[in-house]
Amino acid sequence: MAKQEFFTFSIKSDPPIIDSTNVGKNSFPRIYWSSDIFSFYPYQETYMNDRMGLITDEIFFVEGLKFTIMIGRESQKEYLEHTYCWSENQMNNISLGKHVSGDNVFLFLSYYYMMDVPQSRIWADKTASDVVAEIIKDDFKLKDSKKIFIEPTEGTDTWYQFNTKDKLFIKMLSENCVSAKYPKSPYVTFINNKGEFYFQTIAFLFNEQQPLFTFELRVDETSSLDPLVIQSYDLLFGGLPCNKDLYIVDYYTVNDSGAYVKATSKIQDHFKKKESDAILIRADYQTELIKKKVVGKIEYLGIAEDTADKSRLQGMINSQHIDAMLSYRMTIVIHFFPQLTTGKLITLAINSVQDKNQTANELSGNWLIIKDEVLYDKDGQASQKLLLAKSGININSNHHFKGKFL
Repeated sequence: MAKQEFFTFSIKSDPPIIDSTNVGKNSFPRIYWSSDIFSFYPYQETYMNDRMGLITDEIFFVEGLKFTIMIGRESQKEYLEHTYCWSENQMNNISLGKHVSGDNVFLFLSYYYMMDVPQSRIWADKTASDVVAEIIKDDFKLKDSKKIFIEPTEGTDTWYQFNTKDKLFIKMLSENCVSAKYPKSPYVTFINNKGEFYFQTIAFLFNEQQPLFTFELRVDETSSLDPLVIQSYDLLFGGLPCNKDLYIVDYYTVNDSGAYVKATSKIQDHFKKKESDAILIRADYQTELIKKKVVGKIEYLGIAEDTADKSRLQGMINSQHIDAMLSYRMTIVIHFFPQLTTGKLITLAINSVQDKNQTANELSGNWLIIKDEVLYDKDGQASQKLLLAKSGININSNHHFKGKFL
């Protein structure tokens, strides 16, 4: 029978004016972590009970103060650890008396946010991935190769960073470059709750890593204590708002002769999925658009005089498909695993309604974690909420539209 497991937590400032080892565990009624692929930096909240009002009276608030915050699963010697800066301070659950007291709420941003200042420089004859690697090493001082995930980009160019912060510049690079291996898949870039930096395409994230754990859906007398059982879930399948304008798109550029060049893009061109998977868009929709000689939208991208320009413009096209490639989503609540954070893969094994010995193809298989949230309570328990996404769905053989999807 699975046993209830407790976790270790620590928070320490530099210099150590706040240190969790000097106070009781019950001093922290709520601790929260969050990271996702759409937000470059992770976020953290720590609630600290201060009924005596010592924090407010002696420390008050030190903007930008450096903190190291860690939560660990003792049995596995695995930890979620990152360095943050004190961004804001609030007080909840106040106590009325002769002094100010209550629950201090420390709001933290990644310390990389503090290190991110405007830069002006030029990189000549460099790939975008090489430029990103230099920024992460020189500006963010991140040199642990186990925490750096950069997918090689295609082609070299001259890159200009003019009075721009690194976050915005790296984001711009992700939208203007092409993968050497997956040239029509969009890049995403982020730092997760473990301080791992990512600059990779969605196709790379799905295809070039192994899932860490397999979770199942089960309800019995032990399921609530089993760490590999899903405790709660929601389905969040997107559709028309993400995809409709991208069914067919005409993109126009101007070549070195001054002539307009048209390129037509279809939404399925940007998906690198298994042959058994489908995008849940009926092929008839595209057929009707072609018959009517209309498209979802027409867009002018600019001048494309050489190969570097063409790669940059292809990156711009790819970046418009990020939401479309992640429109099949679900959330699950599970026990806390420090290894599971944004950018990782997991597998779900969900039973079929019609045959309990078979898995439900649509919901089973590999899912990408695009957001993770961790909640730690005063009793030493931790839970995790994961927002998962798929690029394609494996349709059952008896589905009415089997073979008729894109």
